[in-house]
Parts: sequence; C-alpha cells; structure tokens
Amino acid sequence: MSGPLFEQYKDALRRGHAALLEGRTADAVAAYETASRIVPDRALPHTSMATALLQLGRRDDALRALDQAAAVAPDDEAALRARAGLLRDLGRDADAAADLEQLAGVLQRAGRRDDALRVARRSFELGPNDGRRELVWLLEADEAPAPPEADAPGEPGELASAMAGLPRDPELLVATAGDRIAAGELDAARDELLEAVAVHRAAGRPDAALDVCFRLLGIAPGDPAVHLAIANVQLDHGWQAEAADKLRLLLQLTSLTGDTQAAADAHALAAERLRDEAAAAFATG
Repeated sequence: MSGPLFEQYKDALRRGHAALLEGRTADAVAAYETASRIVPDRALPHTSMATALLQLGRRDDALRALDQAAAVAPDDEAALRARAGLLRDLGRDADAAADLEQLAGVLQRAGRRDDALRVARRSFELGPNDGRRELVWLLEADEAPAPPEADAPGEPGELASAMAGLPRDPELLVATAGDRIAAGELDAARDELLEAVAVHRAAGRPDAALDVCFRLLGIAPGDPAVHLAIANVQLDHGWQAEAADKLRLLLQLTSLTGDTQAAADAHALAAERLRDEAAAAFATG
C-alpha cells in the first residue's frame, strides 16, 4: 500500500474513532465505510463499523460488517469475539459456538492456553459436540510450563525483581477483559482495559489506546476514569479542542454526581496539558 493511501486509511479510521467517542455515531459509520473502501482487506474498519452500527440498533447491518471482517481476516480475534457475542444475542448459539471454537484455536496457536481454554469451554457450553469436548480435554491436559526454581529464602529472585515492574501485554489485557465482559464482570473488565490504555500510551501507541477507549465506552460510558483516559489519549494525538470538550463534559457529569475527586482530576489535567487557547475555551465553557 502506498504511503499516501495508507495515510488516507488512517485518517478515515481516526475520524471514525473520534466521531464515535463524541457520540456522532452516523458520522463514525461513514468514516469506517470510507476506511474499508480504501483498504478492503483489513478487519479493523469492519469491526469498528459493527460497533457503531450496534449503537444505532442496526444489529443485522452490524452482523454483515462482522461477516465481512471475518471474510477478509478469518483468524481476527476481535472479529470472532464480536461476532460470537452478537450471534449469541440473536439466539444463534450454534453459530456463536462455531466462532468461539475457531477463536479457541487462534488463541491456542498464539500460545495463550488459558484464554483458549476459557473460550473452548464456552464454545462447548453453547454447542456441545465431540470435537469441542476433545479440544477442552486437550487444553486442560496441556500443562503450563513449570515455574523457575525458587530462590534461597530471604533472597529475592533476580528474574522476579526484573519482571515486577514490566507492564502486562495489552492484547492479553483486552482479551481477558472480553472474557470478563462475557461473564458480566464489568468492573474488572474496565480495570483491565484502563490498564491496556495506559500501556499503549506509555509505549507511544495512541491509535491503539484509542481503540481500547472505544471498548471502554461500551461498558462504562459514565465512568469518570474512562473519560479522563479518553481526554489523555486525545491530547496524545494533539486534539486539544476535543480534549477540552471532553473535560467540560466530565465536569458536567461530576456536577450531577458530586464526584469532587473526578472534578479535581479534570481541572488538573486541563492545567497540565491543555495549551493556552484550548485551556481558555475549557475555562469559559
């Protein structure tokens, strides 16, 4: 793909993400459609479009978008998870089970045994058959690698000390959050996703962080921590005006809920990162 074309693709995705975060769902759909036309062989525009369509209540159109995502990238984790969830909501348990079975295989090949086992068990619950039963048995029998030998008492292990401060894999965090959402553990899922946002931001990946924010809005649209995370990512992108608007909306929310800590955090973020013009607009908004 040529450089200019890829830039057009990324711009369309950014416009879609920004529109969705701002509640302009129809605009988000249009932007994602543009991205999918520019680069038709990537799953992300289609999965993102499905999320926007679901917010509009267009479940059949969302399913078609996810079908397209799976067609161009059959092993895409996000597409398989999203389609399985939607199929389950539509009462199509057998089809959802097939997607989850495929997803379990993807996770197994990626070396994510525990995630694969959880998904495989869910697949068997929705559509029991011998193949899925065998997959669960195989994953259960696949022993995890033995931990390293313990260090002498009183001497902290060098490896443990080195690993203690390392961030967790954001993809694993997002996958675990997906499982928690399926189990109804929304608070735990929110925490996993917020951590993934922080990891992506620290690594200089604002687009990836924005994608995770996108997921957060779906499960915790009124959580101040989510809106602060979004504002930070917008500022990472250089979107000063959008971040100022987001912080103003957060203050309106805190005025209703009485969350003084969140209000203080919003003011602190504005003072620290908004440039003069945006800061003035925030102060007078």
